[in-house]
Amino acid sequence: MRQRSHRVHFIDLHPLESRTLFAATIVTPVADLSVPVDSPAGTIDLSNNYNDPASVDQAARLNFAYGNKTGSVLLHLFNSRTPLTVANFLKYINSGEYNNTFFHRLVTGFVLQGGGYILPESGAPTHIDTSLTNPPLQNEPGISNTAGTLAMAKQANDPNSATSEFFFNLGDNSSNLDNQNGGFTVFASVADGMNVIDDIVGNAQVVNAGSPFDTLPTFNLDPNATAITNANLVVLASAAPANPVVLSVSSDNPTLVTPSLNGRLLTLAYGPGASGVANVTVHVTAFDGSTVDDVFQVNVSGTTVPPPPAGPLPDLAINITAAPTAAVVGGVSKPLSTASAVISNHGNASSSPVRVAWYLSSDATFDNGDTPLSVSPSAVIPTLKPGKSKTLRVRYANPSGLPNGSYFLIARVDPDNVLAESDETNNTAASAAAYAISPPFVDLTGSIVSVRPSYAAGKAASVPLAVTNNGNVPAVGTASVSLFASTSSVFDPNTALPLTTTPVVEKLNLKNGKSKTLNLKFPFPTLAPGTYHIVAVITSNTPVAESDTTNNTAISAGTFTVT
Repeated sequence: MRQRSHRVHFIDLHPLESRTLFAATIVTPVADLSVPVDSPAGTIDLSNNYNDPASVDQAARLNFAYGNKTGSVLLHLFNSRTPLTVANFLKYINSGEYNNTFFHRLVTGFVLQGGGYILPESGAPTHIDTSLTNPPLQNEPGISNTAGTLAMAKQANDPNSATSEFFFNLGDNSSNLDNQNGGFTVFASVADGMNVIDDIVGNAQVVNAGSPFDTLPTFNLDPNATAITNANLVVLASAAPANPVVLSVSSDNPTLVTPSLNGRLLTLAYGPGASGVANVTVHVTAFDGSTVDDVFQVNVSGTTVPPPPAGPLPDLAINITAAPTAAVVGGVSKPLSTASAVISNHGNASSSPVRVAWYLSSDATFDNGDTPLSVSPSAVIPTLKPGKSKTLRVRYANPSGLPNGSYFLIARVDPDNVLAESDETNNTAASAAAYAISPPFVDLTGSIVSVRPSYAAGKAASVPLAVTNNGNVPAVGTASVSLFASTSSVFDPNTALPLTTTPVVEKLNLKNGKSKTLNLKFPFPTLAPGTYHIVAVITSNTPVAESDTTNNTAISAGTFTVT
């Protein structure tokens, strides 16, 4: 990462404000549910079900992506005590400027800082102040920098210089930050989700990537990596205003129905083969401590599959016949993945045209949290007569925000359930195996094809160098090759004699997995008498970084003689 001159420092805060009693309120109660035995887990979005309409303070939700995990943090915003700071924070949220920024500073026990930088697909990080012009803030100290609070970062010796960057206080920092540089403005605290922050702090690998990234928290960073990508960073995937209430959930029959929450998304998982009734309670707590419970009933019936409607009906079944074995996210070429599926009508009536939806999933079972894909051509199956099949071939780009990892391809025919069928259980298929998604890289290796017995000093010389791209995307751009003469078959840059004053630059445009021979031309210098190997050291000048620069040196097997 490139060093940036913009540098932030920290300030202090003061005691939490007192608040009048508000009221946790059920806006829309969750309706009772009835599901068959062995139903797949289902989700319910509770974003708008509960609120505290009398609350003076506001709330915001931060959604994190780090490593192979996601997490949600609910913030209690102190807009009654720090109105300017909260308004500024919400302006960045509502504009979308905080989305996909990364947390660039972690000092364990002290702070986790972000809100400033975005890492594009290529190039160095950029600061969001350059794209959204909000004037620096008037300092609003007064709330203490205790553990679990959030404060604005600012420049040294300027109390009124905060803009977009903020930090989580990971410990009690009141003794220094409440008074330093005019006091750091605490404007929020973590109302729910501190476990996410603790997980990040406890498991991140902190690396020095140059100021201001000298305490950069990372995940899954290869020790031999030459570049850091978003997949390695702690990313604020999205931020949005939220209702000022905290939710928890329980079941009086967890063997039958197990509820869990991720932010405002409620998941209900059902015990295998179990039937009966469970009462699920959503416990709602306002910021002032007032509570209310929303209780709904889940009836798991003893019928595993509802009986089919009467009369002739189609029955569409799907099977994925081809899926990727590996894929790349991003890169210069943005390569497309291809897949195919066969849709068959096993019923006794013709089907009407329906669409086929495609997803990526961390397992071989579809659920509503799977990532939808945009495929080409549009995946629509025409009318199928009984006993007929149709092969569907599609192309798609793997979503750029997807964490590195292994994913199954999921295909669903008639996902909108517009077609009445005799069997609704065979409309979803998964690929036979998961495939790995990884960031783009090039990896150049070389081999000197041949060496002449001798070369004339001052005359034009040429050396054929075979270059192979062992990466997963094309090497687009040029390669700079430095040439040396070595009396040893082991290259030592301290003793080898340069054959060129400047590197020989050649165009690459080399597809991954392919090789090409570069004919390196240069005027041959005067050398002392002796027997020499030719050494070529390759430097790639491509937009995508090399994954391994230790294998860029080629040494000729043959030698030439200078007499």
